[in-house]
Order: sequence, then structure tokens, then C-alpha cells
Amino acid sequence: RKPDKVYFPDESLKLYFSGETSVGFISTIYEESLYNVFRDIGVAKDIRVMKKTSDQRGNIRIGDCHGWHQRGLNGFDPDIKVEGLKNALNQPSSEKSVFIWNNIAIPNSECIRGTVEKASKSTYENSTKEQIVSDFGRLLLESSWLPGPDGELHKPADLLLEDLPETFRRDEKLADILEMKKDT
Repeated sequence: RKPDKVYFPDESLKLYFSGETSVGFISTIYEESLYNVFRDIGVAKDIRVMKKTSDQRGNIRIGDCHGWHQRGLNGFDPDIKVEGLKNALNQPSSEKSVFIWNNIAIPNSECIRGTVEKASKSTYENSTKEQIVSDFGRLLLESSWLPGPDGELHKPADLLLEDLPETFRRDEKLADILEMKKDT
């Protein structure tokens, strides 16, 4: 079967996508001088994260038509998609967890949960606000993917930030968003 997506050879990406049959990698037999050609035809170097760009106020436009306006506040894009994340979390390992935490969850933490503002007018007067969790966030919150001191994989809410191995960057903001336990 021909893969749907092709990536440059990278050990961390191979680990992340292990078990994913729709992904392939360029063979290492090719010289680096050909990599520009591969890039031009769509070969990716990194995991594709599909999220909208925020406006000058830091908001994400979700919907904008006559009588119906929606935006995610403070960079929250409830529709973010991270290629391969569901598969990676369904087949977790400590090594994948470090990669996901450091390279996906931290840089995209604002899209885990946030506020969506809705209004009938584009000025957002008389708007309503709703706190929601994105599908991306739900995957991270509800999957057992973080290694604990016992060597087993746990949901974030079952662990303290200090329980994670040293290879995990310490990020209090992400720990709070994932509702990790607090040390009292």
C-alpha cells in the first residue's frame, strides 16, 4: 500500500508514527541534495498541525457570516487537527509521550481548552461565551499517555507535574490546562 503522506527520515517522527500505515518516509539512500526536490513536491519535515491563524487581537475566527459570528479567544482554535495524534495516543509509549508533550502539547496548549464567543453582530456586542474542550484537548485529557513513577502510563489528571521524567519540559501552564494534580 502506498502511503498517503510522506516525511523526511527522522527517528522521532518514525517513533511518533509507528503503527500508522498511511505514513511513509523517504529512504536514506537519497542524497541530501535531493531534499529540496522532495520538499517541493510536498514531503514534510514535521508533523502537520492544522490550526487557524489568530487575528491582531489574538482571536481565531471560527465563523463569520450575516447574523452569525464565532471566535476563539486568546488563540483558541477548537478545530485544531494534529496529524497522527489519535494513533500515537492509542499506541502510547514513554518515548512517544515525551515527544507529544514537548513538541505538540506545549506549543499548542492554547488549543486544548478555551473560550468561544458567539454573537449575531460582528462587533460582538451582546455576545455569549462558552468554555469548551477541543477534540485535540479531549484526546490529551482522556488518554492514558503520561508515564508515572510506577512506570505505567496514566491520564494527566492522575499525575503531578513532578511525577513526569526529567525528559519532559516543565510547563506549569500545560499542567494546569491538563488538570494535573497539584502538590499541596
